[in-house]
Amino acid sequence: MADAGADRFSEVRRSLGLLVLDVGVPTAAYYALRAVGVGVVVALVVGAGFAAGRAGWAWWRGRRADPIALLVLVFSVVGIATAFVLGSPRMMLAKEELGIVPLGGWLVVQGLRERPLAEWFRPWLVRTPEQATGWEQGLRGPGPLRRNLAGATATWGAVFLATAAVRLTLVVLLPIDRAVLASQLALPLGVVVGMVATAPWTARARRALVAPARPAG
Repeated sequence: MADAGADRFSEVRRSLGLLVLDVGVPTAAYYALRAVGVGVVVALVVGAGFAAGRAGWAWWRGRRADPIALLVLVFSVVGIATAFVLGSPRMMLAKEELGIVPLGGWLVVQGLRERPLAEWFRPWLVRTPEQATGWEQGLRGPGPLRRNLAGATATWGAVFLATAAVRLTLVVLLPIDRAVLASQLALPLGVVVGMVATAPWTARARRALVAPARPAG
């Protein structure tokens, strides 16, 4: 049990570390390039290119699908294309919302329908063969595992929508050089809020993996 807890902590620390890397390096690159006179759009594209490259490498090298890396890759590519086609730095800053808003809405609907995005949570919850067995059994029909995963799915969707609203507001209202930092800080803050908000759901889902199975009939 202690080893499983250590593994979960290590996974959380790794995910947060990669998120800081994806946010911190592009932001630092933007301000460094702006300080030497590089234009806004080019500075943003350089940062987005780093995020896209790191996410693409992580996704390609991973032994299992990494949905966060895939999302970063897709949003970065969309943002770079938007910047070159429209020449709008604000549109590029808002690139994630092009995907986060529909994704958040879809997650809320899936959660309310008790059709959770189960594979998203599996790496965080399943650490032992016994838990893997409980996972497969618990998802075969309605029950505490499916119900709590559905709650976590809907909660993440609501957090995505709230984060998108905050970031769009910052991008529209603030001067562009301030909007870059403020909107980037909103993303890791939203992830932390999501982890805290879904913790009760995932804790109950984890307990459901080791709960005694009910006899049939």
